[in-house]
Amino acid sequence: MSSKAEGRPTRKRSGIGRSACGIRLVGHDALRGVGVVLMVADHGLVAFGSGFGGGLLLRATVTRASLPLFCVVAGALLGGRGVFGWRMVQMVGAGLVGTALAGPLGMPSVDVMLLFTVALAGVAATPGRWRPVLLVVAVLQPATWPVGWSGYQPGLLVALLAIGTMLDSARLEAAGRRVPAVFAVVGRYPVSIYAGHLAAFAAAVFVMGGGRFPA
Repeated sequence: MSSKAEGRPTRKRSGIGRSACGIRLVGHDALRGVGVVLMVADHGLVAFGSGFGGGLLLRATVTRASLPLFCVVAGALLGGRGVFGWRMVQMVGAGLVGTALAGPLGMPSVDVMLLFTVALAGVAATPGRWRPVLLVVAVLQPATWPVGWSGYQPGLLVALLAIGTMLDSARLEAAGRRVPAVFAVVGRYPVSIYAGHLAAFAAAVFVMGGGRFPA
């Protein structure tokens, strides 16, 4: 009998963090949880960076690993399946929250969650045999066809997701099971944590600014 730590079978439905047959992939959750924690730390350094010594060094060496890790795991979960239905709607909603709070938090004007959602849908719609071609085009995009906005280039997210679809999901799951279990709990709620921590950070910036956001 499978324990909770091993991921017990549930009713068959698609969703981030579940295999095609509906089994909770705890290892994938844990790896994604690490990415979520690093993301929150990275955004904290952006919002409150002036109060952290070595903030730029941390962002350059540690916390920016959140995006590659999150995207690669999402790509591995995508595999040969389609997009994730209602979860995609939730991601768009979280992305709109991020876009609304971009100014007060000093974040890019185009929220990364919106870009991630579009990139995920694009990779999902690309047949498996064409994903290596998609990967090459995505890698070339930032230097060859750059998009003029203050945010991640779309090709970066597409490339990371495409790489994830090509990885051995079983090996990734095994690696994730070596991560402390608390990260698996965090990794089950990435969208809620994304929108929630941005709202909390914005409220803190507002209070610390004496009832106003920085100009």
